[in-house]
Amino acid sequence: MTDYIVKHIKKVSLKKPILIEGLPGIGNVARISVDFLINKLKAKKILELYSFHFPNAVFLGENHKVEMPRIEFYHYKHKTRDIVFLIGDIQPADEYASYSFSEQIIEVAHSLKVSEIITLGGINSREETEKPKVYGAFTDESFIKPLKKIGVSFERKGSIILIGAAGLMLGLGELKKIKGFALLAETTIEQNRLGLNAAKAILLVLVKYLGLKISEKEINSDLKEFKIKPKIMKKIAGKPQLKPTGPINYIG
Repeated sequence: MTDYIVKHIKKVSLKKPILIEGLPGIGNVARISVDFLINKLKAKKILELYSFHFPNAVFLGENHKVEMPRIEFYHYKHKTRDIVFLIGDIQPADEYASYSFSEQIIEVAHSLKVSEIITLGGINSREETEKPKVYGAFTDESFIKPLKKIGVSFERKGSIILIGAAGLMLGLGELKKIKGFALLAETTIEQNRLGLNAAKAILLVLVKYLGLKISEKEINSDLKEFKIKPKIMKKIAGKPQLKPTGPINYIG
């Protein structure tokens, strides 16, 4: 018995695809950002991923239909490079399951011939700010110059621990020769608080990096009305027993 079930929805031919991750985490920053892009670009679903590592529960929709917790892959055909969006309601909690899950995502990415991975997340800020900074992390130094040009900072001090798939996807992807980077926006870690300002900051960076024709006005308008679906589960995240020197920032 396999721990994962991959359901193919639509077969597509991809051109140098980029994979962008949008899983739940601090402020649901990644989830909000990718959900916005999927809807705005009218991306089409191509894959679904189910796992025995996900919670042993199902969601009941408004029509009372049972839905399994799952991860979804959407495709957008861009003029230069195709984009694959990864979005989901949950990610596994414990260390082994998180590694296994991230490895499975990388296997799917490899099968789609993904050549670049972008993960997203929130980074702990003492208080919510209207204009959060977006920090970068990378597996290949070639990203530094183009990201700095569009406002990404690499100057944050202290130790940073990138928890869960957002970090592991980059590390495991590098082992498969898939380069990538993370965009991490300042937000509060207050429970049940949505990081809408952080999501906007990341979206403004992504729009420039990907060359998308989406205005700041459109982002403001859509995020103002944004509501996370009630089926999204509370993020499950264990904190590692590490004691590095300097301030630590947990990112999910």
